[in-house]
Amino acid sequence: MRFRHLLIPFLAFFFTEVNAQVLNDDCNTATLIPDVSSWCSQGGHFTNADATPGGFSAAACFTGPGNDVWFTFVARATDITITCKPGTLAKPEMALYGGGCNSSISEIQCKSGFTGGVLELYKGGLVPGSIYLLRVQGEGISTGTFDLCFNNYFPPVKPGSDCVTASILCDKSAFIVQNVSGFGNVPDEL
Repeated sequence: MRFRHLLIPFLAFFFTEVNAQVLNDDCNTATLIPDVSSWCSQGGHFTNADATPGGFSAAACFTGPGNDVWFTFVARATDITITCKPGTLAKPEMALYGGGCNSSISEIQCKSGFTGGVLELYKGGLVPGSIYLLRVQGEGISTGTFDLCFNNYFPPVKPGSDCVTASILCDKSAFIVQNVSGFGNVPDEL
């Protein structure tokens, strides 16, 4: 009888602690983002509240170990832009990794230094069909809610200034020309 009185409070405390932990607190339980071609969460969908520091050292641009949460996705194209819009998370930090959650994991991009608005991480050169991991935490040990947007795409070919270096358009997909400079090497072409 006495054992039961000691066991019940212990189990209640244990299950409260287990249930309070976020599901994607560990690299091995990363939340799958099924479609990264153009996807956004809404309304403070994610949180790192009740997360614990992971088993990996801090990413290169992180201010230190923090309460990190993990996401995973399969690249469909070569370039990705990931934005983190904080809700109650004061200063988000993001790191992108290739490989798995074992010894083959490697950091490939890192972004911190949030100054307001959204934190944006860009990485080109992804391998379509490969698995990537995203790690999000708050600067220091800050916690709170946040939203993520993923845009995985093939960038347009940069147009040239001459006919011989022109970009070939194969369909009616929209594209953006970032800048145009110079006259090119052939000044009399029309």
